[in-house]
Amino acid sequence: ISNMSGDDKVEVYATSMDTKDNIVKAHGEVVVIYQDYHLSAKRAVYDRNSGELELFGNIRAMQGDSISVLGDYARLNIAQKERTFKPFYMLEKTSNVWLSGSKSFAKDKIVEIESGMMSGCNPTDPLWKMEFSSSDYNTDTKWLNLYNTKIYIYDIPVFYTPYFGYPLDSTRRTGVLPPMIGYSQGEGFYYEQALF
Repeated sequence: ISNMSGDDKVEVYATSMDTKDNIVKAHGEVVVIYQDYHLSAKRAVYDRNSGELELFGNIRAMQGDSISVLGDYARLNIAQKERTFKPFYMLEKTSNVWLSGSKSFAKDKIVEIESGMMSGCNPTDPLWKMEFSSSDYNTDTKWLNLYNTKIYIYDIPVFYTPYFGYPLDSTRRTGVLPPMIGYSQGEGFYYEQALF
């Protein structure tokens, strides 16, 4: 067990650790606690001088109680308040929406996601999904912007839009609400998009 401090307190717990020239290498089951983040990984490297923390292998991150993030590689620069995940998977538990992408970069409250998809359905076989070339998510306002978006029902593309904005909370604001998609014997296939 090890406790390290920089500008912000970073706690690293692991099965084994080595320290040389202010570089801490943690191996085994690694757990990192930083502000309201709880992260776990197979291996970690922390540079006390630069405040940079790198995590490797089966990374799981929890921010507060509403956001879960998964990846194979993560870099957190504590001093610059920057976070990078490759690949990126996020579940926003309040709205039950998941996002996945090839890479994410976050600074302060804005998370930028490269080429990915999002949905509110089962991630294994979603009824509908939106694929995008890039995206940004504001963790403060819970607002998600998708760019070059293709909407799919199963694997069938049904709509393209260069921009789509989407709230991931229940705050009242003007905009489109989540779509309702279904099939009935009397009406056939239907798509309902409400505007508030």
